[in-house]
Amino acid sequence: MADVGGVPQDVRAAFAAGSWRAVDLVVERPRGTDASELMAHVENAVTRASAPSGQDAVDLSVHASTDSGPAGSVLVAVTNPSGAADAGQAWIGRFLDALRASPNPVQVRPVRHPSTIADLWDLAEGPPQLTGFLSFTTSHEQSVTTGPDPAILRDPSLVDALASWLRFPGADIVRVMGGEEERVSPARLREALIEAWPDELNRFFTADLASPRRMRTVAITYPAHGHVQLVDVTRDPTERLALLLDAWCPFSAWVDYAFVRYAGGGAPDLRDIPLCLGRPWTAQEDAMGSQMTSHLLSEYVPDAYVAQILTENHLARAGDLAGFTVEPLTPGRYLVQSTEPARWLQGPNPPNDLLTEARRQFRAMIMTEDVMRASPPPWLRPS
Repeated sequence: MADVGGVPQDVRAAFAAGSWRAVDLVVERPRGTDASELMAHVENAVTRASAPSGQDAVDLSVHASTDSGPAGSVLVAVTNPSGAADAGQAWIGRFLDALRASPNPVQVRPVRHPSTIADLWDLAEGPPQLTGFLSFTTSHEQSVTTGPDPAILRDPSLVDALASWLRFPGADIVRVMGGEEERVSPARLREALIEAWPDELNRFFTADLASPRRMRTVAITYPAHGHVQLVDVTRDPTERLALLLDAWCPFSAWVDYAFVRYAGGGAPDLRDIPLCLGRPWTAQEDAMGSQMTSHLLSEYVPDAYVAQILTENHLARAGDLAGFTVEPLTPGRYLVQSTEPARWLQGPNPPNDLLTEARRQFRAMIMTEDVMRASPPPWLRPS
């Protein structure tokens, strides 16, 4: 298509179709160019596009993220929060000018999404995937009737963090409600999060199930639980953990407890341990999956994990935690993460010696069967 002001017509049309708020682009790899070399060139072009006229101050009104694409290409997700057409066109123009400085000509086109919506269940029979489980702060009555606090997705910082995390270059964005799947445009993702959640409990996921295979999922469900999950064959386990925390930690103000482990792909569940991890439940995991210990989770944990969000009450029961870092997140909430994440994540279950030592450090924070017997759930107590 003919260029307009140096911007290909198909790129302009795709950006305009997204109300000038979002467009996903593919930068094709020229012959004779190494994929890593192209990625470095594209990332440099993104940086230069965000610093107009060579100024040191970065223009944050329009921003972009990059990722590896098929056949050595680079995917670029451009976001223009204001929706101002002139700002969007100017950024694209600067980006393309920077790309044209390459000795090897590059071609840029919009991502062509398939007509068929990605299916959440496409990953259900695959290997376990890294998952951050969430237990929201709520009364027992709310947790079994109305679910989580409706204010969760009215928190602007949380909505912004989730919208940014869910959207990655080339991804299909899908909302699942009542068993129905609906494609959401990148330009409407933030609004869709606010309007549909948690009044209608559902999940959002973004997927590129071709090559490389990637998926990100966020869900808030009854009874006052939720999860975030990351699938990305291009990253090693520690890189995936760091990326997962970008969406998981912003929930900290709204949870009593949260933890990370491997779980079933697509639709993880607290009770998927025998099927997905190939081992029996511990008594604590079984009780948590049956909602028998929800009232204890603000003070006790079911086990030690590679990363957890804990309260001050949790930490008061712990030992020295020498094998973990403790980082404040929001008032009264802390990220407690192993100093050896690669060992924790090298397989579906951590090595026995690592888990044994972690349990020793967590000490009285881990709920025992005596604690569970002494404090039954509210509905089993004598009236």
